[in-house]
Formats: sequence, C-alpha cells, structure tokens
Amino acid sequence: MNRYAKAGTVALIVLAFTLGLPTSAHYRAKRKVEAYRQRLRAKGEKLTTSELRPQVSAEALYGAGALLDAAGHLGYPISSNLPPTMKIVAPGRALVAWAQPELPTMDSSNLWPELSRMVAENQGQLDALRAALASPRLMFDLDYSREANLQLGYLSTLKQAAQWLSAAAVLDLHEGRLTNAWADVMALSALAAHSPEEPVMISELVRIAIGSIAFNATWEALQSPAWREEQLSALQAAWESVDLLAQAESVLAMERPFAQSLFADARRSHSVVSGAFGAAPTTGFGELAEMGKEMLTDPKGALSDFAHRYPGYWNWRWWQSYDDELASLESLQAAIEAVRAVRQRHEFAPATKLLAQRLESIHRTHPAAGRWLEFAPEGIIGPFLPRISTFETQRSLLIAAIALKRRQLRHGAYPGELAALAPEFLRGVPRDPIDGQPLRYRLNADGSFLLYSVGQDGQDNGGDPTPAPPAAARQWWQGRDVVWPRPATAEMVKADFEKERIEREKRTSPPLSESARRAVARRYGLRSTPPGPATNTTPPAPAAR
Repeated sequence: MNRYAKAGTVALIVLAFTLGLPTSAHYRAKRKVEAYRQRLRAKGEKLTTSELRPQVSAEALYGAGALLDAAGHLGYPISSNLPPTMKIVAPGRALVAWAQPELPTMDSSNLWPELSRMVAENQGQLDALRAALASPRLMFDLDYSREANLQLGYLSTLKQAAQWLSAAAVLDLHEGRLTNAWADVMALSALAAHSPEEPVMISELVRIAIGSIAFNATWEALQSPAWREEQLSALQAAWESVDLLAQAESVLAMERPFAQSLFADARRSHSVVSGAFGAAPTTGFGELAEMGKEMLTDPKGALSDFAHRYPGYWNWRWWQSYDDELASLESLQAAIEAVRAVRQRHEFAPATKLLAQRLESIHRTHPAAGRWLEFAPEGIIGPFLPRISTFETQRSLLIAAIALKRRQLRHGAYPGELAALAPEFLRGVPRDPIDGQPLRYRLNADGSFLLYSVGQDGQDNGGDPTPAPPAAARQWWQGRDVVWPRPATAEMVKADFEKERIEREKRTSPPLSESARRAVARRYGLRSTPPGPATNTTPPAPAAR
C-alpha cells in the first residue's frame, strides 16, 4: 500500500471515528429514554393520552357548555373592581369586607357604588351562571390528541366567572341579599369542584386559583350570623367534595405524553423551543435579520445568541434533548410516587421532603438538564405538590370551621375539643394534611377559637400566624403556622384604610413642581439636579448627620 493509500485509509478512519462517536452518543441517549419508558410500562404505568384521557358524557358536556355560555356573556372583566376578600390586615386577622360601610381600595375611596352598578347590569348573566353550576357534572370536550398543543382558552373564562361570583357574594352580603349571597357561595364551591377528571396540569393550577377565590369568599360569608345550620351542612358537603389531591396523580401522568410530544416537536423545529419556553418564535431570515440588528448594537451579545441558536440548538437536538427528556420523566415519576404516598399515609410533610430530595438527586444525575433551554424540569414539578398541600390545608381548616359553626348553632357554644365534632358534624376528627395529626384547636377566653395547621415546615409553633422567614408576601398560609383568620378589630381596619388612603394619594398626586423638588432636596441634604439629560446616573450619597 503506497503512502497515498495509507493516508487515505487513516483519513477515513479518523472521519469514521469523528462521525461515529457523536452518532453513537445520539443513539445511546435515545435508547436511555426508551429503556426508562419500558421500565415504567413494566411497572404498569400509563404513558399515552389514549390510556389517560377521561370518558366524557353528553350530560357533562352540556353542563360545561351552559357554564361557558353564561360566563362568556358577563359584561366586562370584574378584576378591576374586586372587593378585597379576606384581606389579612394583621397576623391572624382579616378584614370582613362586606361589613364595611365604605370600602376603600388602592383605586377607589369607596368601591361599593361602582360594584353595585356592575353587578346589577349583569344580574341576568349571574343567575344563568349559578344555574349552570347546579349541574351535577361538568366536563369539557378537549382534543387530547393535540397533546402539548392542547387548547385550554376556556380556563381564563372560568377564573373570570369565579371573580364575578366572589364579588357578587360580597356585595350581596353587604346589601343584605342573603338568598343571593348563599347562591353565590354555593356556586363558587361547585366551580372549585368542576371537571374533577380533567388530567391537565394547567387546569389543575387554575382549579387551585379558583378554589382560593372561593375559599376567601366563603370565609367572608361565614362571618355573617344569619345562616341556618342546614345551609352550613350543605356548604360543608360541597367543600368535602372538592378534592384536588385525587386528580393530582393523573395530572402528572398526563404530563408524560405531553412532554414526549413537546420534545419530539422541538427536535423538528427551533421555533417550537422558543415558543414553548416563552421566547418569541422567529425562524429563517427573520431571525437572522434580528441577529444582524443586534450585532450593530451589542456584538458580544449577538455572538452569544448566535452560538446559542445554531450550534447550541443542534447540540441540544441530537444529544442534550434526550437527557432533558429523561430528567423530565424521572422528575414526573418522583412526583407521582410522592402523590401516591400522600394518599396512602394522609400526610404531606414526609412526601414533600422526599420529593425535594429526589428532585435534587435527579438534578445531580443530570447536571446539564434544562441548561440550554434555561428551563429545568423541576421548575414546575417541584412546586406542584406544595401547592396542592397548601390548598388541602385551607380546605381542611374551612371544613372544620364550618362544622364548628354548625355545632355552635345547634348547641349554643363551640366545643372544648375538635373530637366533639365527630360523628355528629364530621365523620371523624379533622386531620391536618401536613402531618396527619388532628388539626390544632383551643378555645379562647372570649369564647372564640384558635384553629390552625402546622404548615409546610411541619413544626407546631402554638398557633403563631406571623410570617415565616423568608416569606415576604403577607399570605396568611405563609405564617409560622397556618391559622384560620379571625375578624380584624376596628382599630386594625382603621389603620389599614389609612394606609390605603396614603397609597392612593401617592398614585394620584401630581408631580412636584421644580421649586418644591428643590425644597425637598434641601430638606434631606440631597443634590438638586436641574432638569434635562442626566450626566451621572449614580444616586447621590446620603448627607452626613
């Protein structure tokens, strides 16, 4: 063999080696995903939409159609004039909105007149909405064959309907229309329980949002002394039927075929990747033109974007996408097993802790998963179970509070312990979904009661509602313990309204004149910069004291 033949042979070997390694890596990565799916099938897991899609009856479809028709005819969005239901104004204390003669907000000194007008104009549609929610079963006709491209536009209509019913309930309570208020609250509880077999994660998250709206409005209603015991019994039964944990497993299972479909589509087109993960999908010459413009203003950023888009996408498509998909499948399976553990043991804390540990382990096994996408699989899966846990905690407190109110109406006083509620008002002692122990309860000296859950950390802090660090938002379920709120005192309400007034005036006050601005600058020892283009954007140092 002459030297040219030898050189050619070596070149062919090098070329084969160069091409063979990445090709082999591609197929190995692909086989790992399929092998994991085979293991799931061997364990009896359902992996296709055809296995997981629910059966929908004509009656359920008719009820859902009537609901959407009624909700779709409501005049305009109510979200701009919502009364602040169960607004926490101090730890463990909430404003009873409907009981206020005047109700100021950030946007209005008294929202009652405008809200009354809006509800009156839509009373017919609200009546139709209540009637539609009396249907025993509601299911929507979804085309599950679309998988990752499933159309769910109706969800925003359902949330808007919940906001309307909540606002109407508070207004009806305020104006003394108790029959309407009761119908509103019962309709909200029915809406919170809608489509119990719909196994779609975004649907489940919207159900949680609707459930929170319904919860707050129900708390407001329970502050009225006007209800009869049989009404409260019906309300309790309605909330006992709202069980989001029961469908959480099928929701997570349906994410598997949805994810498979999304990954397959994304490997065919970069525009699918950018559209699915929040970027504006651009392709071909349009994308290159955008990069060209960026090159003129930010060359370094443009080169980074180019590398991410072209070699980056091809690397992801042929190799990294399979590792991403495998990490997603493993994370979903960990979450499914955590839900099963909760349903078996009736406590969230151990399962939530174990899930966090398993997700961290999966992240260590797949350290690059989601890096190119800038979207890790645990980003959605991780918070899902805690959200269900939070809602179930609120629901358990609400059911116990309704049973306590029924007991007070029938026997004239709250019981000394929760065990006294069973079996007359509850099937058993109400349990804390976090640790499986009875909800914590004690009577106060003034005849009221303290009712609470230990919260996500599983630690009993004696019913302390103060926010648990690092919680910045004043969400009542983020306290050291999750405490059933008591009505705010008159002093608390007055202080909150004064705060609202100050914030409202800040938003509506005209800008300071130049002389006033200079006076403020002199008062606080700041440099007064004349109007015009700023030459130094660094804030002035504070004056020495």
